[in-house]
Amino acid sequence: MKKEDLVVLKGNVEVTFECSVMKPHSHYRCAKISENNITQYMVYGTIFDEVKFNELFEFSQIRLLRDFKELGLVTNNGRPLSKNQFNEKANIHVYGKKRQKFYRFYFYKNPKESLYMFEALFIGVKQIQLLDAYTNYTSIFLGNMESLDNGLTQFGNCGLPLSNTNLRIEY
Repeated sequence: MKKEDLVVLKGNVEVTFECSVMKPHSHYRCAKISENNITQYMVYGTIFDEVKFNELFEFSQIRLLRDFKELGLVTNNGRPLSKNQFNEKANIHVYGKKRQKFYRFYFYKNPKESLYMFEALFIGVKQIQLLDAYTNYTSIFLGNMESLDNGLTQFGNCGLPLSNTNLRIEY
C-alpha cells in the first residue's frame, strides 16, 4: 500500500458526509481519480474535489512522520532511528506465557495525548519480533503504509492498554 492510499482527517473534529461519518485519527483508504485535467479523490466511498480534499484531509504518512518527530523517533537529519535506538526508546510490554510470548513496542511522551504502538506479525523470540516491528516502523519512512492498514502500527490517546487489546482513541 503506497503512501497516497491512506488519509486522515485534519484536526480533531468528526465530519459527516451523506451516509458516512469520518472520525479524527482514523485512517481511510483513498483513491485518486484524474481525467481531463480534473482530479478527484474517493475517500471511504465519498468523492471530493481537490480543493475540498486538501481542506479536510492529509496523507497518513505526513501525519505519522510529524508525530514521530515530536516523539523523538526521527533523527536530526530526518531519517529513522537505528534498530538499537528503536529498542532503547521503546516501552516494551510482554504478553502471553512461555513460548507464546509476544511483544509490543510503545512510544509516547504522554500516553493520554499521543501513543504509537508497533508489533510483529508473528510470535517468536524477542529479537525476531523486534526486527519485524522495526521493519514496520522503517517501512513508513519509505512510503509503505501496510503496517498501519493491517493494525501492526497503531495510534492511541487513551493511555497504555491494561491487556493485549488495540489502542483506543478518544474523539
